[in-house]
Amino acid sequence: MAVLTLPARIAFRSVKPALVDPGYVLKSGGNAASVRINRPGAHYRAEFTFPVMPVDAARALRSRLVEAKSAGLRVDWPLVGQNQGGFGAPVVDGTDSAGTTLKLKGMTAGAMLREGTWLSVIDADGMHYLHDVRTAVRVASDGKATTRVWPPLRCALANEAVVKIAAPQFEGVLVSDIDWEIPVSRLFSPPAIVIEEAQ
Repeated sequence: MAVLTLPARIAFRSVKPALVDPGYVLKSGGNAASVRINRPGAHYRAEFTFPVMPVDAARALRSRLVEAKSAGLRVDWPLVGQNQGGFGAPVVDGTDSAGTTLKLKGMTAGAMLREGTWLSVIDADGMHYLHDVRTAVRVASDGKATTRVWPPLRCALANEAVVKIAAPQFEGVLVSDIDWEIPVSRLFSPPAIVIEEAQ
């Protein structure tokens, strides 16, 4: 089943992102130093809340959230006023992007990819993975750039796999319950939802 998206014109009231980190700190029983144990698979989870809305406007939202519990959900990642346009049509350069290294091409020469820029990469099955640029880099005259991202890449990326920078998207499974009150007024308060990346 295809991953669902929200109905048009539905906006979030707030978003609370969190890094899901499978690593841990091993603490000693004595005076020895604590040791950080890193494990692969770091990814994001986010809680999204909606504004109160008229019942008619909420009908499609409620319907999709119920189905998305099984199908998964893809939403636009909020950039909070940041303009991330002007990068051209970025795609993956080659097949050797791995770990925290992401190679890009098809970008606007001279554009500055800054630390903290959000982007999503898309694998061969169309799944979106959210990443944060960790190393600022200026795009070369040939439209190519190599940067460092976090968390590490979680899938093999094909040459020319699409990378969304101007409008990154967040995709995952709904890990929250989908419940709601039936309003006696004409205003509906949608449930907060928690989406966690599947990988």
